[in-house]
Amino acid sequence: MTKAAKAESKDQIREYVSNMAVSDFTPEDRFGLVKAFNKKLLYLSDCKSVSGLFNSDKFKAISGGDMITLEKKNLNPINWKPQGLCVAIATNNSFYVNDEHGRTRAMPIVFRKNFEEKDIIAKGEMISRLLSQKKEFIQ
Repeated sequence: MTKAAKAESKDQIREYVSNMAVSDFTPEDRFGLVKAFNKKLLYLSDCKSVSGLFNSDKFKAISGGDMITLEKKNLNPINWKPQGLCVAIATNNSFYVNDEHGRTRAMPIVFRKNFEEKDIIAKGEMISRLLSQKKEFIQ
């Protein structure tokens, strides 16, 4: 992969992915959720207390697709409704989601495949493959 291709893929990742912290979802952090604006994947690495995250109102609003007011320093707040947003949470701690709090919002994902250079496909081909599987995925 050339340097230009690597730079382009990093830019595409930055455009769609945001690395966030659990503290961004606390009531004390007024400006934390602005990192999620127009992203498709929120990645929370090394979450120590997943149950606290699942019970926060901001996490419930973002994962439930509710209208959210985003505040950015020195700018007017905007209202945003997340659509098609995925949240990936990485933790080494085991966790349990009980029946009271959105059991369907937590889905453990285990990646068992190591991807190699030959596995990488072009963006256009990836989009066409994803769109061809859309009906099966939604059902």
